[in-house]
Amino acid sequence: MAVRALLVSAVGATALLAAGCGASSAVRSPSPVVPATELSIVVHPTHLEFITPTGTSTPFPTGPLPAGSRVLGTDDLVAADAVVGHDYEACTVSFDLHVLCDDILSFTGKGDLHAAWTFQWPASGTTGPASFDGIVDGGTGAYHNVRGDFHAQTLPNQDIQITGTLNQ
Repeated sequence: MAVRALLVSAVGATALLAAGCGASSAVRSPSPVVPATELSIVVHPTHLEFITPTGTSTPFPTGPLPAGSRVLGTDDLVAADAVVGHDYEACTVSFDLHVLCDDILSFTGKGDLHAAWTFQWPASGTTGPASFDGIVDGGTGAYHNVRGDFHAQTLPNQDIQITGTLNQ
């Protein structure tokens, strides 16, 4: 199962202070220290599609996914029982059921985050992995230059709890 999302906490922007020191050089002050931001959000799946290399498409596979299969999804990002954004992910199945996922999380009025993760698809069963870990490697708006990692845990209702740490 593809992951879905990450943060809701506003991340303060880090600024470099530059002071001119004559016409030929500039001196930079050290970057202010911005504390890590803990994140917690629930991802609620809204659309999920599995596309095999032959073009067959299903809402959920009934057997192992062949190499080259794509998993496309979109989800609601939820915090404090309110939808705070959406995400759009694309995952590709590689060999031996290893999966690589890319996700753009769009937070209403704040900006976007890019997240990526890998996991091994279960060889049997009707759901994706129970948990997985990933990285955050940048964003736009309030999330410009954000870096971090996260842990995802599938909940009994198939939503996904995301917890992690972001730094700027």
